[in-house]
Amino acid sequence: FSPVVGSSFGPGSVQVLQTAALAGLLKPVAARGAVFNAGDVFEVAVFEGSVSGAFAGVDATGIRSGAVIEAVPEPDRIRVRVVTP
Repeated sequence: FSPVVGSSFGPGSVQVLQTAALAGLLKPVAARGAVFNAGDVFEVAVFEGSVSGAFAGVDATGIRSGAVIEAVPEPDRIRVRVVTP
């Protein structure tokens, strides 16, 4: 697992250059002062290598108490979508 934070993938996203095994909860954390709207989508990670497993869910307490965030997995990346800000 070789993360590259920032770069062309955007601030806060991670580029995984090798194999990634996903499990447990995805826990995104918002930058201080960030404002979110329902439907906003953010890239969390881009995978250059193979990916196995999946996140069991998303813990949105790092975004805002009461927020609902869902993971949007794709073959080569993970995004999160704000359902309820």
